[in-house]
Amino acid sequence: MHLRSSQNTRSEPQLSRRRYTGLNMNSAEIRLFFTALGEMFLKGQSKALSDRCEYPLAVYLPDELVVFRNTAHLTEYLDRFAGFLREQNVQKVAPTDIVILDATPGRALISLRWAFMDRRDKPMRYSHVEYVLRRDQALGDLRIEMVNYSVLGFPQFAENLFSA
Repeated sequence: MHLRSSQNTRSEPQLSRRRYTGLNMNSAEIRLFFTALGEMFLKGQSKALSDRCEYPLAVYLPDELVVFRNTAHLTEYLDRFAGFLREQNVQKVAPTDIVILDATPGRALISLRWAFMDRRDKPMRYSHVEYVLRRDQALGDLRIEMVNYSVLGFPQFAENLFSA
């Protein structure tokens, strides 16, 4: 994924700046993409994370569909969720068990588990998620097009946020 210099800060995780050579994605690139998203999330870089999505963004929860209209809408949600996780003493969010379920040139269906870890890097809870990724043809960036949660690590957060 290419990070534009206007969005970069020294504390933001850096991804490879090498020129992409096609639309295909590989497992190392996908792991790096999601690892960087997890690091950005708890560092309060929700806007940078939101910039890696396509809008409107459909997010399927086990019992409902939430559609985020734009970057600002998703950033607000991510900021609230990151604050909630800090209250739960989550110190790290990391992708595990990443599997490419299907891939075509320029798109991939990815399954993974997000591990919510304590200060000793011990997983406290997991979310099971599928993503549709698309490669931006102009820049080569990976972009999230759709999210499907089959298991929520913190279902009480979604219930309280979306029931209001």
